[in-house]
Amino acid sequence: MLPLVVEFGIISLHTARNSANRYDIRAYDADTFERLGGVLETMRLNKE
Repeated sequence: MLPLVVEFGIISLHTARNSANRYDIRAYDADTFERLGGVLETMRLNKE
């Protein structure tokens, strides 16, 4: 799921010296994150 969150610009991604991907959850778009929460909640409710 984290790659999708990066793709939608909710959190940032940077590459460390060891070429591993690192997800920066300190710098995220709060509005987009809230919308994602709403989408996930709707999906959960539709599944029930």
